[in-house]
Amino acid sequence: MTDPTKAGGLTLTGGGALAKTFRGLAESVRGAALEAATRSAALPVLNQVRITVPQGGRTPYKSGTYRRGWHMETVEKSPDRCVVQIGNDQPQSRRLELGFVGPDKLGRVYNQAPRPHVRPAFDENVERAKTEFRDAMAETVEREASKRAD
Repeated sequence: MTDPTKAGGLTLTGGGALAKTFRGLAESVRGAALEAATRSAALPVLNQVRITVPQGGRTPYKSGTYRRGWHMETVEKSPDRCVVQIGNDQPQSRRLELGFVGPDKLGRVYNQAPRPHVRPAFDENVERAKTEFRDAMAETVEREASKRAD
């Protein structure tokens, strides 16, 4: 039987140390590093949704309160999983995005057309978000690998 440590004339030595290094690198992309990468991935969407109509974006603008209400928060965080949510605490956010037809709780009747700006910001930034995430993770791995090489 062929020795598994020899392949194509090469001999692998230090496999245990290499495996330990890879385990250490895997640890380095968990927890805080995962959260930082996930938040980096969400930034392009958040930044685009903050661009108002007068600035050339889709987000409605009247006084600036709605624009300032956009934020990002980590809603789930564990060593292996991180969920970041982009949202707005202003009461009009759902109506502006999806529209509203019918009476409100005060009895006023509306026929408000949707003005989508959140979903388009997400759809247009999916690839950029993936790139941001990959770049942030790669930076973490490179930083940790250079520490271990010293």
